[in-house]
Amino acid sequence: MPYKASSSPKGTVKLVRSGHPPEYKFPVKNKGQARNAMARLNQAKPALSSAIKKHVARKAAAVLGKKTDAIRRILSM
Repeated sequence: MPYKASSSPKGTVKLVRSGHPPEYKFPVKNKGQARNAMARLNQAKPALSSAIKKHVARKAAAVLGKKTDAIRRILSM
């Protein structure tokens, strides 16, 4: 089943399957969490789609206040 990205007002990006509990959470509330979420994107099993990676990267860029090299690589996919 495909995953769907959804953002909460608290700053957490949840990846959910339709009708199932959340599978992955990438909190991006502060700079440390944003960096950690970017590092864990490529480690997720099964592999995440590029659309979901871009969604998390955009949220992380907003928290970090800049686009790092890792964010630029994901957004250029």
